[in-house]
Amino acid sequence: MRDEQFVVADNIRLRQRDTRDTRCQAATSHGRPAATGGRSLRVVELAWILAVAAIAAGTMVAARRCLLVVRVVGVSMLPALRPGERVLAVRRPYGRPVRRGDLVVHRLPALAAAVAGLPPGVPPSAMPLLVKRVVALAGEARPGGGVVPPGCVFVVGDHPESTDSRHYGPIPLTGVVGRVVALLGHRAPAPSRRRPDGETA
Repeated sequence: MRDEQFVVADNIRLRQRDTRDTRCQAATSHGRPAATGGRSLRVVELAWILAVAAIAAGTMVAARRCLLVVRVVGVSMLPALRPGERVLAVRRPYGRPVRRGDLVVHRLPALAAAVAGLPPGVPPSAMPLLVKRVVALAGEARPGGGVVPPGCVFVVGDHPESTDSRHYGPIPLTGVVGRVVALLGHRAPAPSRRRPDGETA
């Protein structure tokens, strides 16, 4: 009888121990999802960060492809633009077509290299950027007489000392890099090699 009581007591202790073990396992299993959830949250946050970074990088690439910042160097556009000011231009062919009165950024025509004092043999892509105002479109009368040929525009500077289409003739639309849409403000000119009259990026 006493042996039976010991057996019963031992069985009760074993059942209690099993119950405690089960609770511990349950507590441990409840803790695991929390850790997994935290890890999942970190993965989601990282994914969001990478997505935002990708969008930002894509936006910068698109902006560089569509927009251009040009710094005014010469006095050819006084009083509208002062030396040291920066303008924002929309690159062609983005944006609306060029109209009369627009400020445009164009490369100095290769035929005008001698007029601007540039050495011979300068490739077109290395020609300086100029900011001028469109005063006549293709088919319209040009200052000084004559008509602007097809696919070209006649540009001049606002200042009397400007070197423009009155010196190097109408420029083809393919040479127009962009259309000025905003004035970004003034910045002290950085040291650079001397450029001919006009503006440069």
